[in-house]
Amino acid sequence: MKQMIGLDIGGTKIEGVVFDGRRAVKSLTIVTPRNLSDFKYSLTELLKFLSLGIHIGAVGVGTAGVVDSDKGVVLASPNLEFLKNFKFAAYIKSLGYQNVKIDNDANCFARAEMLLGQGKKYKNVVGVILGTGIGSGLYLNGQNYRGSHHGGGEIGQLIMCNDTLEHHYQKAKDKGNFSEVGRLLSVRFVDLAKIFDPDCFILGGTVSKLHYKKFSTQIARAFSKYLNNRKFKSKILISHLNSAGALGAALLFNQ
Repeated sequence: MKQMIGLDIGGTKIEGVVFDGRRAVKSLTIVTPRNLSDFKYSLTELLKFLSLGIHIGAVGVGTAGVVDSDKGVVLASPNLEFLKNFKFAAYIKSLGYQNVKIDNDANCFARAEMLLGQGKKYKNVVGVILGTGIGSGLYLNGQNYRGSHHGGGEIGQLIMCNDTLEHHYQKAKDKGNFSEVGRLLSVRFVDLAKIFDPDCFILGGTVSKLHYKKFSTQIARAFSKYLNNRKFKSKILISHLNSAGALGAALLFNQ
């Protein structure tokens, strides 16, 4: 049986898995390099390791930033600036993998949650990764929403106080000020709840898993105070999937 590689490329780490259609049967996580030359080398070696002794049918990639999925190109990546205009699909194909797809990492996270995780019984979901930065993906009526220009759902790039939400989040996170993290997220989660009326928010990433309890009450209070639709329930779920982003990248071939 052909198996699929899924790669989750974030600001601090790259996680790769081999997915057999049900679960990850092999995995490896490495540190994200800080320049394109080292990145290409590390990516090549990671793919070699994951492919060793396995018949690989496809490679799916989820990467932080704005991605043109049709062309397989990273258009912009605020936390990995050296990837701007990087032709991801073409590079991986040059290594001998002919079936390659690429997507935003938060879309991949949301896809994994919808097919394998907390979102399986819902149709309208906001998936949010809280890690080095903020990534987010939308599923509306059971379909991944990317928008007309490949940038739909990116709440981290919304403007707050003359800068992006992601910038303010990173400053607060790096200082360990999770009360401020909670304030920032509360504002935007209320906005998203009013615009999209989702069934739930699903949170992933290191900050969600380690620190959510420190700011969960703030978000619940904001929902209670500012949402006029009393039928909306402040349902915030924490991802239980291991390697959700990498699994979601492999699941690009299940669409």
